Amino acid sequence: MRMVAFPRGINVGGRVVPMARLRALLEGAGFTDVRTVLASGNVAFGVPQEGTGADDGVPRVRALVEELMSQEFDYPAIVQVFEADAVTRCLEAAPWGEAAADEHHYLVFVDDDGVRTELLTAGAGLDATVEAVAPAELGVYWRVPKGQTIGSAFGTLIGTSRVKRHVTTRKLDTLRKLLA
Repeated sequence: MRMVAFPRGINVGGRVVPMARLRALLEGAGFTDVRTVLASGNVAFGVPQEGTGADDGVPRVRALVEELMSQEFDYPAIVQVFEADAVTRCLEAAPWGEAAADEHHYLVFVDDDGVRTELLTAGAGLDATVEAVAPAELGVYWRVPKGQTIGSAFGTLIGTSRVKRHVTTRKLDTLRKLLA
């Protein structure tokens, strides 16, 4: 089985996690074909069926990767983990087509149903000429003009402490590269 992991808050604010070291850490734990894209911790890997306890599915893999990263890099790691097939389905179902040169298309991964509902409800009130959201299997799709990601209404909401523990945002083109 192939999975992807998205560690939150690395290589920003002084928390340095070199991708080569992250790959080696996961390989040392028995994960296979580990690859990263960009320095923000986008990781794809094969999950061994035996030997790591990782065969218990996404929750076990998440707990294992968080534990490994917390110990290795000395911080309380928060990592979202998903089956690669589910991410592929999200990419195939993405609305809006290719992103225009002046906008970003994101998948906001959400690991809490209540937070996902809150995001979709807030998205219904957005000015669609500026930004838009739509439901996704693993969270919420988000379209926003370049340069407004952090300061937009939706960007402000996903940055609140209540929400940000449960989300991580990745550009669709980055996800395509990760799964290629």
